[in-house]
Amino acid sequence: MLKAQDLNLVTLQLSIFTRDISSFTASKALGILLSKYSQRYDGDVQALPLPEEVPLEVPRIVLQSKDRAYRLEISPARINSLWLRTDNVQTEIEEIVDICKEVLEYYIQSMQIEVNRLGLVTIRVHQTQKPATLLSKKFCKPELINQVFSSSENFEIHNHSIKNIENFVVNVWTRCKSGLIANNDQTHSALIVEQDLNTLSQDLEDRKFNLEEIKSFFSLMQLESQAILQLYFPNNQIL
Repeated sequence: MLKAQDLNLVTLQLSIFTRDISSFTASKALGILLSKYSQRYDGDVQALPLPEEVPLEVPRIVLQSKDRAYRLEISPARINSLWLRTDNVQTEIEEIVDICKEVLEYYIQSMQIEVNRLGLVTIRVHQTQKPATLLSKKFCKPELINQVFSSSENFEIHNHSIKNIENFVVNVWTRCKSGLIANNDQTHSALIVEQDLNTLSQDLEDRKFNLEEIKSFFSLMQLESQAILQLYFPNNQIL
């Protein structure tokens, strides 16, 4: 039976949302970020002018490292700081969160923006030949497996809850699904687990997070994501 430790982290995304767009210009954001992080984001820069009618959440700037492990997506209303697995070296999620979080903190302070909503997304995968069968056996009664899901090519389970985690009220989305992943220029079947923990949408109008709250949120949510993963795929279960 699949365990949490069998799922490999391949994507981590930290996001901040702001309704304070008055001071945003692409040139200002680009100058601030490259003045400190040009060595990290040493790949191609994408910075194209977009029409005014394009939604404010659409990135105006994309920065990335040459090895594509680190990526920044900057728009007037949202900034995503991402890590993407590019090798098979085991990396601790706490270390990645700290790296991705640091650049967001610098951006917030340098641009002098307020932050009104927060989110953390993780994607983990387990390469397997029959992910749909693995998932149906995990989450369905035997009679359903035999009668309804015996020939499933794809399978997905999606769960949403709202939780109080210390001083934060958050949406917790967990999506377990069969799919395909690319590895060594080849495509493989895999079981994919996506987790999205974010503060409520109404926070965008009602809440302003200070820097300490932002640091706390990302630290707490990465721990919560691991705890939730253990509930779905316990490491101590009997094979």
